[in-house]
Amino acid sequence: MKKENKQIMLNALAELQVLKNALSDLVPTQSYNSSLETVQLSNLDTLFINNRYTPLTINRNLLSYLYCEHGIIQTAVEQPVQDALRGGVDITSGELDNEDIDKWQDYLESKNVLDIVIEAETWKRLFGGSGIIINMAVDSAQPFKHEKTQKLEFYACDRWELASGVKSSEIFNFYGTNIHTSRILKLTGRKAPSFIRPQLQGWGMSEIERMVRDLNAYFKNKDLIFELLDESKIDVYKIKGFNSSLMTGAGTDRIKRRIELANGIKNYQNAVIMDKEDDYDQKALTYSGLAEMIKENRIGIASALKMPMTKLFGLSAAGFNSGEDDIENYNSMIESEVRNKLRQPLRVILSLCAMQVFGYIPEFKFDFKPLRIMSEKEEEEINTSRHNRCMSLYQNGLLSAKELGEALDSYKLLPIQTEMEQGLLPEPPVIPGAGQSATGEMPKQGGENVI
Repeated sequence: MKKENKQIMLNALAELQVLKNALSDLVPTQSYNSSLETVQLSNLDTLFINNRYTPLTINRNLLSYLYCEHGIIQTAVEQPVQDALRGGVDITSGELDNEDIDKWQDYLESKNVLDIVIEAETWKRLFGGSGIIINMAVDSAQPFKHEKTQKLEFYACDRWELASGVKSSEIFNFYGTNIHTSRILKLTGRKAPSFIRPQLQGWGMSEIERMVRDLNAYFKNKDLIFELLDESKIDVYKIKGFNSSLMTGAGTDRIKRRIELANGIKNYQNAVIMDKEDDYDQKALTYSGLAEMIKENRIGIASALKMPMTKLFGLSAAGFNSGEDDIENYNSMIESEVRNKLRQPLRVILSLCAMQVFGYIPEFKFDFKPLRIMSEKEEEEINTSRHNRCMSLYQNGLLSAKELGEALDSYKLLPIQTEMEQGLLPEPPVIPGAGQSATGEMPKQGGENVI
């Protein structure tokens, strides 16, 4: 009997040893081996879990709906392009006079050429690539040649509208029309690393690619505020016998009717009429800290895009900051990331337009308009300085009357065409100036006529 009791006790002890502590199961402990593992700050797993491994650029549907739905996406994509080409381009040529250049500019304006370039650059920033199709009165499947034709048109398209040809890699298919690659000016976005590049099929990355994390935080914050607005004020009714009334359908209807009447009276007369044994209270929520969160979200998005918040969100500069430094950094970004990449396709487009206007391609240079917008006072000071400089050259005999008129006209200082510009006025006598003698001759060094 004693042996049986002893065996029973041993079995009981064995069962107790296999019992698990419920608390330890609920909150498992993790033992760290300092020789094999590191803390989370230095652990590579932290980098892995904070990445996504599918580029947003290849998701055409999501990018399209993001662009249509959110104004911040439209601003981030369009604003740098519109600022880069604001006012058009300035064209100079030693072979053409101002009247010919005006005809050239009129052709660009009449054909909306720069608007098409803006559209193509916009799709490039959104989808990571786009193209400008050169349509002429010739077979589009043939290689491109610089020639004057009866028809010259440009079309902007995104990368998804250009499908690679089946028979030849030099042919693109644009909605059923075969187009030779030489007739398409390809605009590619930011280049991706070689590991990701094959997924983009020869195109670049979308500008939204680098905004994903900051956009998610921004949208979540906005959604949180939207949800909190419905709960910013809560009415609390303490009704005697509330629980017992809910036991029956009739009691539930009476409770609902009673609350509806109380709310209706409160909304109409700003008062609540209740039984003496009932009670009413109102809870209001505060939103402290949300403004700081939104500010940090905006800073993150602006940093990812290299755009100041004054441009991206329309905020004015705060404190003693005038905002000029932010605008200068933004202008530098436009020069390096937008304008420099547009120079080559723009030169091709301007050459084709010159062929249509003049029948040949003259030697020319072009430059973009200044990014900085000056005030009326600053513009007037610059115009006055230009006028004084031209008049000084004219009075010293370094410019003729016709050349003076052309110089003033090039700066848009002459509202009308004058006889001076046409060379109909006589040349003025040379006025002695600095570095010139009364006879009009340059003084001799060490001689008598040194001024």
